[in-house]
Amino acid sequence: MSELDIKAYEIDDVTILDLDGAIGPGDSCKDLRDVILTLVKNGKRNVILDLADIGHIDSMGLGSLIVAFTNLRRLGGSLRIINLTEKMQDRFVITKLLTVFDVYETLDAALQAFDGRDVYISCPVHQCDGSIAFGSLASFARCMTCGATLTLESGMSSIGIIEFSTRALRLQTYAEECLTVFPGAPTTIVIDGRLDLFASEVLKKAWLTIPSPRYVLFRLEASSEISPPGVQSLLEFCAEKGSRVMILISLSHLRSVFPADSPVFDNESDAIAAMGKIPPAPKWLATFRR
Repeated sequence: MSELDIKAYEIDDVTILDLDGAIGPGDSCKDLRDVILTLVKNGKRNVILDLADIGHIDSMGLGSLIVAFTNLRRLGGSLRIINLTEKMQDRFVITKLLTVFDVYETLDAALQAFDGRDVYISCPVHQCDGSIAFGSLASFARCMTCGATLTLESGMSSIGIIEFSTRALRLQTYAEECLTVFPGAPTTIVIDGRLDLFASEVLKKAWLTIPSPRYVLFRLEASSEISPPGVQSLLEFCAEKGSRVMILISLSHLRSVFPADSPVFDNESDAIAAMGKIPPAPKWLATFRR
């Protein structure tokens, strides 16, 4: 008995498979392979998998997706994935399958890609040479190289060129833990989960991604633990010449890990006031090609 329900419908020449259940247990892998094989035999080459209602996928299920992706690409078609849940996103990051699949946040964004209207931008993350594909009207994109998630906004310039700026940049640290950068004046970095030696390396990439001059407010309200290497990283950022950095902490047990003279505050207004006059923040404009 299969634990996967598959509903198929078409928009223009694209077939959308709405999946519900689990991919891997029982006959689900075979059912999915059979459906895609039937589409191929009927001349259908462009497929979107909607994973919004997938609660579980095991290694066999991931293997089935890879086989489908490879077969469609060999025939000149394409397989795209939409509506990854946060749990599924973490699974794809851990297995590095985000470097394999074309993943989009919404159905509209995936359909635009089939229309040949994809835009490719360079990942803004420090030392990442990845290229990010997304529809020109999309607001969400993921780097297939480093796994960073970008929330974007776009607008037309006076000569008709689309410019994209980053509203938020999310970098995974551990499963269900991340740090998120919100560009602005000041730029805000929210640390969700642990800030240890490994997470500090991810944080350094985020820090170096921010254009100079760096006026940064670190928000630690969602931090569960800050180890000595995490404290050291934050203090090094605070001491960097030309930067103005403040740390916002609302939990007293986290405040105690910082030296007494650290720029630590328990409310946002005091932290921002301590920065003095903050210059306008430069936009994170992304270079792109079609």
